[in-house]
Amino acid sequence: FANVGRLHEDKDQATLIRAFSKASSSMPGAVLVIAGKGRLENDLKVLIDGLGVSGKVRLLGMVPEVYKFYSAFGSTDKR
Repeated sequence: FANVGRLHEDKDQATLIRAFSKASSSMPGAVLVIAGKGRLENDLKVLIDGLGVSGKVRLLGMVPEVYKFYSAFGSTDKR
């Protein structure tokens, strides 16, 4: 699973991480990657650790030309 966007309240990655935490127990190989930077980075790291999914959720930071990696996540976006 992937999310691209600034780490900000209006993007609500916290809800995504909580949902992934619940769903991932039935998907042992699942990984969530989040590309982006923002003021909530530390809060999200604390949430990830608190939910015990630090091995399954990766905060990548800013990824230049991230659209080039969309196909790895099943996107049909062909920019």
